[in-house]
Amino acid sequence: MNKALTSALAALLASCACAPEDPLSYSCDLPCAVDYAGQIRTGDAAEIITCHVGRTECDEDGNMFCVGWAPIADEVCDPNNVDEDCDGQANNLSINHYSARNDCNDVGECRRSNKVCQPDGTWQCVYGPTVGAEICDGLDNDCNGLVDDGIPPGGFVYNGPPETLNVGECRAGSMVCVDGFEYLAGQVLPTAEVCGNDDDDDCDGLTDEVDNPTASAFSLVIDFSGSMLYTINAVADALCSWSAAGRFVNSRFAVLGVAADYITAPYLTEIIPMTDAGSACTAIRDFVANNGLLGGMEFIPYAVGQAGLVNTAPLAHHVVFFTDEPPQGYLSPPATDIADVTGVCAGAFTVSGFVSSSFAEWHSLTDPCGGWVESLTGDAQRMREMLDYRFGEECGL
Repeated sequence: MNKALTSALAALLASCACAPEDPLSYSCDLPCAVDYAGQIRTGDAAEIITCHVGRTECDEDGNMFCVGWAPIADEVCDPNNVDEDCDGQANNLSINHYSARNDCNDVGECRRSNKVCQPDGTWQCVYGPTVGAEICDGLDNDCNGLVDDGIPPGGFVYNGPPETLNVGECRAGSMVCVDGFEYLAGQVLPTAEVCGNDDDDDCDGLTDEVDNPTASAFSLVIDFSGSMLYTINAVADALCSWSAAGRFVNSRFAVLGVAADYITAPYLTEIIPMTDAGSACTAIRDFVANNGLLGGMEFIPYAVGQAGLVNTAPLAHHVVFFTDEPPQGYLSPPATDIADVTGVCAGAFTVSGFVSSSFAEWHSLTDPCGGWVESLTGDAQRMREMLDYRFGEECGL
């Protein structure tokens, strides 16, 4: 409706000269409005024209006027809380966050806020549930341009035997926010003693004492997806040179390929079951040479759980995974798959990994299972050194 035309009609045609014989000439103090033709309408007919009806008044000459009516108009954010457009709601105006007229804070989570007219005629920015005090969620909750800033660390936490705290390498950690996740940083728990590193790894007050088994079982969970193009050969070289060391002559190795099948979920391939180090090395190299990188989904936590099911008794079982992807869940969120593993690993197998991203999430898998996380690189020698350090020479051999 043209508001200017309607206003003109309201000003020029708010009266009507009625003949004496017209019964409306004598019908005063009725609800009224003026239609497009300039005719006064009363009662229900007036309320069809506008919700802002006036009242009829008559003068001594028989002229009837419609006083106090107003046409339907565009809604206005006003302190009188008037429903100008007659839609049944007053001041029902909102400016979307993407409009240039919205001058609400456009930083962080505030950028998705609408500006809404209030009943008192004022405009207010209405922020969503993610706006407020900064919390560890990977968002800029307080809209200061910084993500997860100013969150103080939590108290000290130590999940190992109390008598090992601050003995040898063992230290308490504290909860910190990393990449939107709360992560227990700095905690060092007792691990199997590693000979030759000059550390008291099992936190019993002795360094490099002879208490390691002479052999172990290693389940190697390797990501064979396309994104591993620049690191897969380094992984193979590091594993082959490391496992070929004479100290592993009695150990056993199995290799489980992840994303090694792009046709059938969960895209896992048993490249070789438990065997000697030389056969495992040959199987890894042959698979890379004959199959390339196929590209299924990388369900590493699920694969780790499957690898951990292998009974390796009486050998201690260590699962070591290699991936450049963040945790991905198979049929469940990744946190659920991780919880499934950490719920059964204690006393059964350790879990460790070489990764290139999402360190905090991967620590939530390895830490409860007595393992560690190192950086996945294209430097085979560097990864070999880390494997030597983590699974050092057997003490006393």
